Amino acid sequence: MEVKVGSFSLGEIGEAEGPTQYPLRLEPKGSINAIMLFVDFPDVPENTNTDQIREKVAGKSQEWFKEESYSKINLTINTISGWRRMPKESHSYGQISSCFNLHKTYITDALNLFPDISFCPDYIVYIVAPPNVGNNLNISPTWRPNIGDGVQLPNGEIRHVVTFCKDAYTRDYRVLCHETGHIFGLPDLYLYGKHFPDDRNPVTGWDVMSCVDCGRHFLGWHRYKLGWLSDSNMVELSFGTIIVKLTSFLKKEGGIKMIKITDPEDPHHKSHIIELSQGIGRFEETMNEGLLVYSIDCSLPGGEGPIQILSATSKNTSDTSSNITIKSNCCKSHAPLKENGLQTFPLRNHQSLLLEILRKHKNNNYTVQVTIIVTQ
Repeated sequence: MEVKVGSFSLGEIGEAEGPTQYPLRLEPKGSINAIMLFVDFPDVPENTNTDQIREKVAGKSQEWFKEESYSKINLTINTISGWRRMPKESHSYGQISSCFNLHKTYITDALNLFPDISFCPDYIVYIVAPPNVGNNLNISPTWRPNIGDGVQLPNGEIRHVVTFCKDAYTRDYRVLCHETGHIFGLPDLYLYGKHFPDDRNPVTGWDVMSCVDCGRHFLGWHRYKLGWLSDSNMVELSFGTIIVKLTSFLKKEGGIKMIKITDPEDPHHKSHIIELSQGIGRFEETMNEGLLVYSIDCSLPGGEGPIQILSATSKNTSDTSSNITIKSNCCKSHAPLKENGLQTFPLRNHQSLLLEILRKHKNNNYTVQVTIIVTQ
């Protein structure tokens, strides 16, 4: 959920960058079924064809998840056509993003409008409000209840729910990708309590869990956390030097995608990742060029900066393509270490990371040398 202030409302369970708690969250593997419902209000009636609304909200999300997961999941969104009227006016639900019980009431009222549908507990439920719902429902929160706190229906407990509101229309289908990421157990990577663009500073556009406007992919760590990459796609280094050929995320899941630098004092929570950068920008103006380095702190919850991108340069530049400019303070487009680069990144405990690009291969693969330097 992309919010302006605060974190989770009472009753919600947040996420972090450590192992995901299944079955608290929906495990993203195999066939994932979702059902999309459309609800309007006495004060906001709607008659737009719901097929058009579905295309706006869902867009290319099914293809996106298939590509990001290397076909490890197949998301199928089933649509119940037509609008059904909520029992209360829209302003009555205006605080669903910050009030767990009101959000639950909103979801319960919506589900009760569909007595003809047998909702399965393993399904994702997407509840879509009208495009002209106004500021009463302006952001699209994911509902994240604990087991036992969901909506009880005859077929079981419903807990995997996203309620789409105004921003689902003003942005694109990556709102659905971001919110579904929460269903799968991914945390928010932007900062709670900050305003744009400062709230995006830790990761900016390098992951859709940070920014749905500039973000176009999941970071390698998130693909690994979700089970779409395995230990065979990662090498770990805690001391010394290693030379590795890193392969592009755009190719099949084979090959080494990431180098993990473990923290010797807190190896279970803190680490750094080196991987090939992916495209960012609304039209992917900055393509996968160079190496991206970022830190992970699994002890921090979403909204408190569990991932931090480390820029290879502090130069404040903009990348321009097709007359589209990506502002650096939004996307950190200058973050990757480019071809023939050599850069030292500070670590903890009197250590630093020396990263050198030895060779750029065809298909944007890179051979890199990584050295852990101890500076007493």
